[in-house]
Amino acid sequence: MKTRLNLKGFYKVLVFYDEKVGFFVEGKKLDEIDYSNSLDLRILIMGYDIYFETEDYFLISDVKDAKYLKGHYYCLVKDIVDIDKVVEHGKFIYGEDALNKLSLAKRV
Repeated sequence: MKTRLNLKGFYKVLVFYDEKVGFFVEGKKLDEIDYSNSLDLRILIMGYDIYFETEDYFLISDVKDAKYLKGHYYCLVKDIVDIDKVVEHGKFIYGEDALNKLSLAKRV
Protein backbone atom coordinates (compact mmCIF):
# COMPACT_ATOMS: atom_id res chain seq x y z
CA MET A 1 0.00 0.00 0.00
CA LYS A 2 1.46 3.34 -1.03
CA THR A 3 0.73 6.54 0.82
CA ARG A 4 1.52 9.96 -0.54
CA LEU A 5 2.26 12.75 1.90
CA ASN A 6 1.55 16.19 0.52
CA LEU A 7 3.87 18.16 2.76
CA LYS A 8 4.32 21.85 2.08
CA GLY A 9 5.99 24.45 4.21
CA PHE A 10 8.99 24.98 6.41
CA TYR A 11 9.55 22.28 9.03
CA LYS A 12 11.98 21.83 11.88
CA VAL A 13 12.79 18.10 12.09
CA LEU A 14 14.49 16.69 15.19
CA VAL A 15 16.17 13.29 14.87
CA PHE A 16 17.08 11.27 17.96
CA TYR A 17 19.15 8.07 17.62
CA ASP A 18 20.01 5.09 19.77
CA GLU A 19 21.88 2.10 18.36
CA LYS A 20 19.59 -0.38 20.16
CA VAL A 21 16.20 1.06 19.16
CA GLY A 22 16.90 3.18 16.08
CA PHE A 23 15.64 6.62 15.11
CA PHE A 24 12.91 8.82 16.51
CA VAL A 25 11.81 11.70 14.29
CA GLU A 26 9.75 14.70 15.40
CA GLY A 27 8.56 17.36 12.97
CA LYS A 28 7.10 20.77 13.69
CA LYS A 29 5.72 23.07 11.00
CA LEU A 30 7.17 26.57 11.38
CA ASP A 31 5.77 28.34 8.31
CA GLU A 32 3.49 27.64 5.36
CA ILE A 33 2.80 31.02 3.77
CA ASP A 34 5.98 31.32 1.66
CA TYR A 35 6.00 27.62 0.75
CA SER A 36 2.82 27.08 -1.28
CA ASN A 37 4.35 24.41 -3.55
CA SER A 38 7.57 23.45 -1.83
CA LEU A 39 9.03 21.80 1.22
CA ASP A 40 11.98 23.01 3.28
CA LEU A 41 13.30 20.85 6.09
CA ARG A 42 15.66 22.06 8.79
CA ILE A 43 16.98 18.75 10.10
CA LEU A 44 18.73 18.66 13.46
CA ILE A 45 20.48 15.57 14.78
CA MET A 46 20.01 15.71 18.54
CA GLY A 47 22.55 14.46 21.06
CA TYR A 48 20.08 13.63 23.81
CA ASP A 49 20.05 10.22 25.44
CA ILE A 50 16.98 8.04 24.98
CA TYR A 51 15.34 6.70 28.14
CA PHE A 52 12.94 3.87 28.81
CA GLU A 53 9.92 4.61 31.03
CA THR A 54 7.96 1.83 32.74
CA GLU A 55 5.68 1.28 35.73
CA ASP A 56 7.31 -2.11 36.49
CA TYR A 57 10.58 -1.78 38.39
CA PHE A 58 11.45 -5.45 37.93
CA LEU A 59 11.89 -4.91 34.17
CA ILE A 60 14.86 -2.66 34.85
CA SER A 61 15.98 -3.89 38.30
CA ASP A 62 19.42 -4.92 36.96
CA VAL A 63 20.16 -1.38 35.75
CA LYS A 64 22.57 0.51 38.02
CA ASP A 65 21.25 4.04 37.50
CA ALA A 66 17.45 3.71 37.56
CA LYS A 67 15.30 6.68 38.59
CA TYR A 68 11.75 7.04 39.93
CA LEU A 69 9.10 9.75 39.60
CA LYS A 70 5.33 9.59 40.20
CA GLY A 71 4.79 5.87 39.68
CA HIS A 72 7.27 5.47 36.79
CA TYR A 73 10.80 4.14 36.61
CA TYR A 74 13.38 5.43 34.13
CA CYS A 75 16.71 4.26 32.79
CA LEU A 76 18.90 4.77 29.76
CA VAL A 77 18.04 2.46 26.87
CA LYS A 78 21.72 1.63 26.42
CA ASP A 79 21.82 0.24 30.00
CA ILE A 80 19.14 -2.41 29.30
CA VAL A 81 20.74 -5.70 28.31
CA ASP A 82 17.84 -7.06 26.22
CA ILE A 83 15.53 -4.23 25.17
CA ASP A 84 13.41 -6.59 23.06
CA LYS A 85 12.08 -8.31 26.19
CA VAL A 86 10.85 -5.13 27.90
CA VAL A 87 9.88 -2.77 25.07
CA GLU A 88 6.16 -3.64 25.13
CA HIS A 89 5.92 -2.77 28.84
CA GLY A 90 6.90 0.86 28.60
CA LYS A 91 7.74 3.69 26.26
CA PHE A 92 10.72 5.68 25.10
CA ILE A 93 11.23 9.28 26.12
CA TYR A 94 13.84 11.68 24.82
CA GLY A 95 14.62 15.34 24.28
CA GLU A 96 13.04 18.04 26.40
CA ASP A 97 10.38 15.63 27.72
CA ALA A 98 13.07 13.37 29.19
CA LEU A 99 15.09 16.25 30.62
CA ASN A 100 12.04 17.75 32.34
CA LYS A 101 10.92 14.49 33.90
CA LEU A 102 14.35 13.26 34.94
CA SER A 103 15.39 16.53 36.53
CA LEU A 104 12.77 15.81 39.23
CA ALA A 105 13.29 12.03 39.49
CA LYS A 106 15.02 10.32 42.41
CA ARG A 107 17.55 7.50 42.11
CA VAL A 108 16.26 4.06 43.06
